[in-house]
Amino acid sequence: MKKYIVLAVCLGLLLVSSMAMAATNYKGITPGKGIKGTAHDLSLGNTLLNGKYGIDDNNTYANNPAGLNLDRICIWCHTPHFSLKQADIPLGAKVAYLPLWNHELTGQLNYTPYTNGTDEPGDTSHASKAEELKNQPGGVSILCLSCHDGSVAVNSYGKQPGGQGPGDPDSTGAANVFIEADYKIGEGGDLSNHHPIGFNYDVVEGSDNEIQKKSQLLAGTYTIAALLVNGQMECVTCHDVHNTKNTGEKFLWRSDYQSELCLACHLKADVKKALQ
Repeated sequence: MKKYIVLAVCLGLLLVSSMAMAATNYKGITPGKGIKGTAHDLSLGNTLLNGKYGIDDNNTYANNPAGLNLDRICIWCHTPHFSLKQADIPLGAKVAYLPLWNHELTGQLNYTPYTNGTDEPGDTSHASKAEELKNQPGGVSILCLSCHDGSVAVNSYGKQPGGQGPGDPDSTGAANVFIEADYKIGEGGDLSNHHPIGFNYDVVEGSDNEIQKKSQLLAGTYTIAALLVNGQMECVTCHDVHNTKNTGEKFLWRSDYQSELCLACHLKADVKKALQ
């Protein structure tokens, strides 16, 4: 009898351990351990991607020792010199944030936003109005969409209108490689079936009793307000793209195990009770 009890306890611990691991790991990526080795590390040395996006062409500089392969991680999005300037932004694009940006920007200027429709429930105290959500992505989300909407090759970096910086190639030199279909968000400018971004959180919070106050903690010491961008919900409100301070899978600020991330903003007491 004791043997069966011990076995049951061991199996229970194994199940709990497996569930915890499932909540904190994603395809071998450990949350909060940095960008290296994650899906956002596009270097040839990242075995997770097996070099599918080509090679960092900067290994061919004349100034480098012969045969040195720099195989850098940051260069795909950022560069210390000759980054894009505001004057380089496509006419009509709303990008006010260029953190030493080195990747070609999406040419998609207008996205079809999410809307929950016009036939809303009668109890409008917990139904965010459709018009409140119909906004364009903010500048920081445009940077994400410059790979994720599939309109620009992932390995299209270093392209600067009017010329390139010394030693900076126009791209990786490999054939254009676009993001996989499973990770495309906003393809063809269509964001209508994705969680809305670009909306003002205060406006929605003020009209919806089931939206959490922005002063509430979302993840760790970060409040919801701290993860908004100019008061707007953006991609980075849910995702820590550099995998540095997040605790959740898929670059999420916190795990969505049992919908924890969703329920951090959406007040669904009945759902939480059921999960408990």
